[in-house]
Amino acid sequence: MSTLRIATTDSFGSHVMDALAPVRDQHPDLAIDLLTSNATVDLKKRDADVAVRMFRNEDESLASLKLGSLGWSLYASAQYLAGRSFTGSQLDGHKVIGYVDSLRNGMAGAQWIATHAAAEAIRMQCSGPGAALKVALTGFGVCVVPSYMAAGSPLKRVSDEVVATTDVYAVFLPERRNEPILGAAIDALFEMFDRNYETLRGETKR
Repeated sequence: MSTLRIATTDSFGSHVMDALAPVRDQHPDLAIDLLTSNATVDLKKRDADVAVRMFRNEDESLASLKLGSLGWSLYASAQYLAGRSFTGSQLDGHKVIGYVDSLRNGMAGAQWIATHAAAEAIRMQCSGPGAALKVALTGFGVCVVPSYMAAGSPLKRVSDEVVATTDVYAVFLPERRNEPILGAAIDALFEMFDRNYETLRGETKR
């Protein structure tokens, strides 16, 4: 029995498993280890066979393929929005759920908030979009999170705009590029991004 070890973030694990369903069907003897963590695995130490990462790989000893993009938009609870008006992506007059300073350089939504929200409007800072979404569910204020994370939640999308995007990459050792199972997994990830474009990108495919 062969094993495929694939790493991704905590919030994206279910989408990766959805992508790999056809691979499991085609290879019934394949075991899949899904490693979900916001820490970066060491592919050179074979901690995983492939990583699905939300940032561009800077290590020239690794290969990467862009799978697609995740769109971020603005969300708030019905409780917060009651009696409040919201125009486009304007945050004026709203309580904003932001992100800690350490995320501003590496997270698209945090960068957008830093540019578009006044410092006094940011009433809470979170360590990631999962935490920001949970705070928004309490009615505290407006959050900026990836659309796929808000899908299916009670939060209301308050802007049609995709205010920021995060590119997603499959990263692996280049010498393993032609391995059949690895290639099948990457192809399946590409297909999943195409199939779920509207949910992941947060907009209708043109």
